[in-house]
Amino acid sequence: DIVKLMASLYNGAGGHITKRTKTKMLVSTDVMALMDKTNTYGLSTYDMVQKNYPNMEIVCVPELLDATTSTSTIMVLADEVLGQKTVEFGYTDKWYAHAMVRKLSSLEQKISAGTMGAVVYLPFAIATMTGV
Repeated sequence: DIVKLMASLYNGAGGHITKRTKTKMLVSTDVMALMDKTNTYGLSTYDMVQKNYPNMEIVCVPELLDATTSTSTIMVLADEVLGQKTVEFGYTDKWYAHAMVRKLSSLEQKISAGTMGAVVYLPFAIATMTGV
């Protein structure tokens, strides 16, 4: 499955992503646990991924497990392609403390923050596989 996912990433990028490109593999918690299972030769999936893709970082993301259907998703993304970031997280305000408001016998202060989610600059540099 991982080889097919990487082939999809390489083909979609038109040769701009190779084995030397820094990548991240995002896996759910159950997939991370399954990657430690060894085969008859004593090799785990984790070890084989690290050997075949030395510039890949494996990151556990619990949100990639669908709780209703118990299906997992694996995502592989390149950190950057030709100097351009693939994705970054955006926010409007990290933390904003508004002015103090005086009441008759107390003070109140409103605190707010805002997020925008992820800003994807290069969608072709992300490959996804669902149902693992």
